[in-house]
Amino acid sequence: MSTLVEASFLYLLAQLRDGAADADALPDTVARNRSLRDVFGAVAGLSGGAYLNLVDGDQAVDADLLGGGDRGEVEFGLDAHLEWIVIETDQEARDAAFDAGMAALRDIILPLRSGVNDLWDDLEVAAIERANLATGGVPGVKAARITLRMMLTASSLFG
Repeated sequence: MSTLVEASFLYLLAQLRDGAADADALPDTVARNRSLRDVFGAVAGLSGGAYLNLVDGDQAVDADLLGGGDRGEVEFGLDAHLEWIVIETDQEARDAAFDAGMAALRDIILPLRSGVNDLWDDLEVAAIERANLATGGVPGVKAARITLRMMLTASSLFG
């Protein structure tokens, strides 16, 4: 039996995989928790490729968002990070592929914002980082790290 935390990651991964299968702008495979070595191994030598990886993030109680205390529950944020990488030697093609992928990710993520019954109450895009990434300066690579924050309510932080 999965914890609420693991079930939330698994559901998000399933939604990303289903959405990617329907989106020409995203790779057919969505990885989970791949290491940086795996990422560079996957993109090394590619031209015209893309990579999408879901990385489990931290969970933390935000005092400004506390809820459920009157019911013996705790509301906490659970972060997930999407690593979106496009490899293409032609800059115009790389930028177009990157932007199309970002639009496809938006279309997958936006319907999840209002919550998923029995998993999370709310989901927000907490940050989109494009600078100071591990892929920075690699020729032919454009990348973003998208942080999603799911708000969960459970009996403890262990979910």
